[in-house]
Amino acid sequence: MPTKFYLHRTASEVQPTLPATNASASTTTPTWTPGVSNGQAATPLLFNRTMNTTIGTVAQTSLAYTTANNTLDQKQPFLRFVSPPLAAQTIAAQSISVQYGYSNSNTASFFQPTSFVGVWRPSTGALVGTLATVGQNVANAATTSQGFSNNNMTCAAVTCAAGDVIVVEIWRSASVQTMGTAYTNTIFYDGSGGDSSTTNISAYLNFANTLTLQTLPAEITFRAAVGTQANAGAFTLALPPGTTDGDFLVVWAESSSAVSSTGPLTAPAGWIKGTTFSPNGTSGFCCFYWAPYSAALSRAFMNNGSSSWCVGAYYKTGEVLDVDGAAVATYVTSNTTTVTIGQPTTTGAGRYEVVGISHPATGTLNTTATVSLDAAGTSGIPTSQSWLGHYLVHPLGASVTCPAHNFNFTANIANKTGAGLLLKAAPSISEPDNALAGPVDNFEA
Repeated sequence: MPTKFYLHRTASEVQPTLPATNASASTTTPTWTPGVSNGQAATPLLFNRTMNTTIGTVAQTSLAYTTANNTLDQKQPFLRFVSPPLAAQTIAAQSISVQYGYSNSNTASFFQPTSFVGVWRPSTGALVGTLATVGQNVANAATTSQGFSNNNMTCAAVTCAAGDVIVVEIWRSASVQTMGTAYTNTIFYDGSGGDSSTTNISAYLNFANTLTLQTLPAEITFRAAVGTQANAGAFTLALPPGTTDGDFLVVWAESSSAVSSTGPLTAPAGWIKGTTFSPNGTSGFCCFYWAPYSAALSRAFMNNGSSSWCVGAYYKTGEVLDVDGAAVATYVTSNTTTVTIGQPTTTGAGRYEVVGISHPATGTLNTTATVSLDAAGTSGIPTSQSWLGHYLVHPLGASVTCPAHNFNFTANIANKTGAGLLLKAAPSISEPDNALAGPVDNFEA
């Protein structure tokens, strides 16, 4: 069956490394670097937009480009779209087509769109191979009315690994204007009106054969979090609202007291303690603790100093969660307004990053576009603060190095720690075969 990817305006969430917005994914050099001026207007940056097998549900959108006011060659990329991750396969030589709407403010601009189609490897940030450069069959686009392209050709065969993606770039072809005037060239896409609409086009990339997409695990979900504090001594850990059997609890704790040997808290049986972090080795000790929740789980903790902590609940329907590897921390010991999160790397697809931030001082932490701050805790005396959050991109694919999320405070603060911890679905336990072929196996009496 054919595989049709519809071109959408939304940003791609593929990780970790897609083509840069100021460079083409192809081996063709644009007349102007994307984002710089052509002497008349800024050329378009190539944002990594989504394409998938679902048709758009709203009215079309467009991108207009103002040409330079000359009669020289002007080949320039307009738009880029990225497919979902592919399964390992060889994309065979076959008929492909790219279709979208277009218009031109004047025939003298000689707007002839073309499309680059290639395979990109996010794990290495490199082009794997070129499938095709698909040219517009119409020599010159319409003037004031919107037309639609009719682009098709036979692509080359390219072998791709699991996690590779298809990249489509729509270009202004290497054509010269017949008059030295600035004109408007426009591409239309992401509509709901069908493939050949001249007012609401559902732009697409179509392969004659079936392409197999990578099957990623269902997302791990954040349920709720709570932040709290207490002075030294025993306490019962509060549960986030709505916590239920099967949830996975993660605690991020900080103490300004010298508790490096034990960590900020002593956890009861059933909990696992991660690495104790400290930005300068003498104060600001931080640590993750985690456990799968059930009503039988003890929450009788011991506070080893004057601490702040946050606890979050996470779940994945039908599966038990666990931690992937060790937490990774970054320290900022200087008296500044910045803090950066450590960068853990996934070992497989379907991971989810929990973020912890702490420091032994007061101060307001500003939000960032990449992380949701879910809870905050403040200790007694001396004051310390902790935040727990999660990375907004999930599920994460295999071999993804999480970004160094950058936060800032409203005032200078010293000895700050930012840590990232990855969650995963715990592997299921398979019943072993009975090697002796006897009447029972190792799980039965």
